[in-house]
Amino acid sequence: MTTEKKLAIAAILVGVLVPVIYTAYITPTFFDELTLLNLAYYWGCLFAATIFYTRVRAAAVTGSALAITSLFALFAYLSITSGDPKGGAAMWVIYIIWSLAAGFVSIFPALFKPQFMQKSWLRAAICSVLLTYLSFIVGLVGFKVFDQ
Repeated sequence: MTTEKKLAIAAILVGVLVPVIYTAYITPTFFDELTLLNLAYYWGCLFAATIFYTRVRAAAVTGSALAITSLFALFAYLSITSGDPKGGAAMWVIYIIWSLAAGFVSIFPALFKPQFMQKSWLRAAICSVLLTYLSFIVGLVGFKVFDQ
């Protein structure tokens, strides 16, 4: 197993453990049905954003997993510090739209396998991070289309 694949596995593990730590921090009873549903929700967002990058390169999985985990950490921090439960709930809706859009955008590199992502692990990681962050625009457009 190459170092690139080991880093991808480590990034996925970080993406799985960060929501567990967050949920354990905000939830007094850890093993109830709502908590497990929330964890499945967070892990589903991670899965949606990274699954298609497995067809490209392991470094692309690493970049996308770390990007979506950093987005999770940002939204978790903002929802804790906002003080408004409705604002916190709205942030998590934005997060799910963003991660689904990241999964949609990741179809392009998986289907066409562009050469700029195949040349080196650094390019693949940076491109997947940029595509994950820029997918916010796709999520915003999709939200506006389905909102009408």
